[in-house]
Amino acid sequence: DLEQAEIVRGTQSSIYGRNTIGGAVNLITRRPGEFAGGNAGLTYGTDGFARANLAFDQPLSQDGKWLSRTALSYTHAPDGIRNIATGEDDLALKALNGRFTVTGEIGDSTNLTFSFDVESVDDRSKGGWAPLALAFKHQSDLDFPARRQDDRVGVMLRVDHDFDGFWFQSTTAFRGFDQDLILDGDFTSGPYNPALGAFALQQGRLQTHRQLTQEFRFGSHLRTVEDAGDVSWSAGLFFLSESFEGTEFYELASGSRN
Repeated sequence: DLEQAEIVRGTQSSIYGRNTIGGAVNLITRRPGEFAGGNAGLTYGTDGFARANLAFDQPLSQDGKWLSRTALSYTHAPDGIRNIATGEDDLALKALNGRFTVTGEIGDSTNLTFSFDVESVDDRSKGGWAPLALAFKHQSDLDFPARRQDDRVGVMLRVDHDFDGFWFQSTTAFRGFDQDLILDGDFTSGPYNPALGAFALQQGRLQTHRQLTQEFRFGSHLRTVEDAGDVSWSAGLFFLSESFEGTEFYELASGSRN
């Protein structure tokens, strides 16, 4: 549900925050429209690929000062890999995501934007991990029921206010990510003989990531300097709090974890 993408070269840390020394890619989502309406799309491709999306705008007040937009998307994407160990096609990736945005005016000088987004990706494909020789043939040789579950959530609140001599913007954001991954770590289907040094290797990962950011920006109403004596200025403060917990594990076993 993108409206435009901006690609900016060079150091941009003063505008877009940390980690933008070489440039920035700014993805701008669509803002709520002034009138009730929407659009829907359906895409179908080879190997059973399918995607459906729906987006609609809904004014929340009769004077048009409060607007909302909701966007939903569902993707079904088989990996097109034939598992020679089971004789079946590997299972598909299924992704469901959505975003809800509200914009409004508080008085004559203050604008508010609130956004909430969520995504859930269920990937039960075994074919995501295969030896290179088999991968070129769109094949895998796996017997362990691999899976990957990714869950993401985000909340953003932005307040814009115009003072007499300058403008002010406050952006508060939270991002969360959880992953549960397990796969057939030896990339083979057995049978397994410990005497020969062959084991059923299960490999997995559990991780939790949380990020909270707060940004304050100030600037003059004059954005460009055109005449002698003109002064344009901007300043900002950025705060980030981040936590990460992750576990990588390898298990030698021949039984299912279920």
